[in-house]
Amino acid sequence: MEDNIFFMEGGRGASIAYFWWADAPEQAPGIATVDMKNLLSGNFSTAHGSVNHVAFNVPAGKLREYRKRIKATGSIVTPILYHTDETESGYAPVKDANTTWESFYFTGPDGEYLELTSQTSRPFTPEQDIQHKPAIKASD
Repeated sequence: MEDNIFFMEGGRGASIAYFWWADAPEQAPGIATVDMKNLLSGNFSTAHGSVNHVAFNVPAGKLREYRKRIKATGSIVTPILYHTDETESGYAPVKDANTTWESFYFTGPDGEYLELTSQTSRPFTPEQDIQHKPAIKASD
């Protein structure tokens, strides 16, 4: 099979290019992709300079329907997560007044880490929604 580039509509005039190379090196879980064993234990980190995941915004009323459809394909799918900066993890067990996004994560056919997300009716504002102190690299 020869190399391929697939272009997909990304919404709002954007495109997404997906590259597939016949002689590509093996995946490097935990470096360039999420390590599925670690992901199942809550560790979804990847190396700096890599793309951790790609998120797509969907209408709030469709999020659960899309999750159900993707789960039916046999993909690993997370529960619906409620994003907030009020907890150490960044997620709350239930939707509340501090929830800014609802989303779920899943893997694509080649191990891509993907997210479908929907912003709540309350707008995200850095002044209100960022409670943690950003980490900065110590100078040498």
